Amino acid sequence: MALGKLTSATAHEITPRQSAPFRGGFISNLAALEKVLSRDALVDSVRGGTPVSFDATDEGDDHEVRLAMMTLAFGTRPARAKAALTLCTRLARTMDGRSQDCVLLSSVHETSTFASEVIIWMLPHEPLVEKGIGRVQLGDARGQTAGLRKAAAFKGMNTHTGFRKGVALDRQTSTGDQRAAEFWISRFLDGAL
Repeated sequence: MALGKLTSATAHEITPRQSAPFRGGFISNLAALEKVLSRDALVDSVRGGTPVSFDATDEGDDHEVRLAMMTLAFGTRPARAKAALTLCTRLARTMDGRSQDCVLLSSVHETSTFASEVIIWMLPHEPLVEKGIGRVQLGDARGQTAGLRKAAAFKGMNTHTGFRKGVALDRQTSTGDQRAAEFWISRFLDGAL
């Protein structure tokens, strides 16, 4: 199934255990990025990921990753910038000494009048090209996505039930290293199979 129209994207450089500030911001070359992300092989690999879900806590609906994704999809520009940094902080905190520097890319795709899909992509590190305050461009998006390590896609409407179920792609799960497999789905996404 094809991706919907790309409406927004952010990219940030992440180093293990890094604390803010994170270099990056909103992607300025959306048309070029959309063309790369829409390649069938890339979409199929993400769509074929492991089904995962976010569970609401007893205290209410405060799942950090889910709320960040919903804000990326439906929030104001300042709120979306803050949500992207929340994901960056969470990823950097989750990474350990075995992790390599990376680029965390979030893309928001319109799926209908009222629904959106957010995909988080963990790509090999490549320096971002600054295009002004809070605006960046991926240098070689095609080359970076060829080295896709991990991704997660969730979609829905801006409701209590939206963004609860999705898929996660973790290319390290076949390595036999259980800690590597748990890193993306359990620790970063805080998701359940």
